[in-house]
Amino acid sequence: MILEHAVLPIRPGQEIDFERAFATARPLIEYQPGCRSVTLRRSIETPSAYLLLVEWDSVEAHTQGFRRSREYERWRELLNPFSTPFPAVEHFVDVATEGPEIRPLTAAEIGSAPFLALLWEAAGVETEALRRIRDDELPSLRVIGAVPSEVSGFAAFDERDGYLELHYIAVADTARADGLGSRLVDAARHSAPHLELHAGTDDDAVGFYRRLGFAIAPAPRDPRWPERPRYTCTIAPLDTSSAPDAPRPLPQL
Repeated sequence: MILEHAVLPIRPGQEIDFERAFATARPLIEYQPGCRSVTLRRSIETPSAYLLLVEWDSVEAHTQGFRRSREYERWRELLNPFSTPFPAVEHFVDVATEGPEIRPLTAAEIGSAPFLALLWEAAGVETEALRRIRDDELPSLRVIGAVPSEVSGFAAFDERDGYLELHYIAVADTARADGLGSRLVDAARHSAPHLELHAGTDDDAVGFYRRLGFAIAPAPRDPRWPERPRYTCTIAPLDTSSAPDAPRPLPQL
């Protein structure tokens, strides 16, 4: 979770009109994918100054989601007339809850029982099929995770022709409240910040990707689960100015 922070200097005498306009504009941001909460506070010392605080699942949910939407244009139309110049916006993260380090998992960690349980959550197949994924498929992927005492979450991905593909991701129940899932996605994206990240999912997890700012589109059904709707989830590169031949790799063990 990140916190958007903006001080809004309103023209003196227009405070009431601004608050009315904000009440109209508020739903435009509240219902955006990845928005958790919206708070507006008024300064005690300077009554014409307001503090806007918005909790987002990620920076990208704000900068690449909301700011590229039609709702954002309407937001600006409603609120910009009251504030000159347009305020600077900063994003903050809680350093006290960053959680355990995310790093490449060792072969022993990938072979552990806690990892196999998480792989079952990610893949949803029987034990023999899980072992085939672990032994035959995962060695060709980049497998990262968090290991506070045992594996509490992991993501497996690789680089395709022009994009990153997230194949598997799962987080233990005890780690979900700490935002480990979004941190795993961020770590995968930072491994090649010039590339889009693609992921496939079903109804159970599509909300997770939507909250992180992914674009969601229908996808062909998986023959393993023909009754489940499938979705392709795509999020833009972190850094569109990065050279394609100069990604920032994850550390290798």
